[in-house]
Amino acid sequence: MVRYDGRLQRLLINYASGIGTYSGRGALKDGCNPAEHTILYLSGTDPASCYLPGEYESGMWKDPIEVEAVDSSIAIRRESRIRFGKTYPIEMNLKVKDVGRVQPHHLSKLLQYWTDEDD
Repeated sequence: MVRYDGRLQRLLINYASGIGTYSGRGALKDGCNPAEHTILYLSGTDPASCYLPGEYESGMWKDPIEVEAVDSSIAIRRESRIRFGKTYPIEMNLKVKDVGRVQPHHLSKLLQYWTDEDD
């Protein structure tokens, strides 16, 4: 609860891991730690086609995460990576882009990766 303008307000904050392509370099960008990243891919895409040469060998060993697109207009570049090593607070009034839902059989992996890096 937060006091604002003399009234108590409920402050709702969620946390998110960032998704980025690192200018098309994936987790091979200078300064990136490949071990805290994984591939994010849309259903119907072969996740093996999303690895950039050298990423796996550099330590990006987490299994890719599959997402069912919210609609057919959504496209995710093959270089898209989730970074579990840094989380961002997302306040309830902040607009975010809905790209879809993580497939149910990948949810436990997603939560485990986030928990492992959050320690």
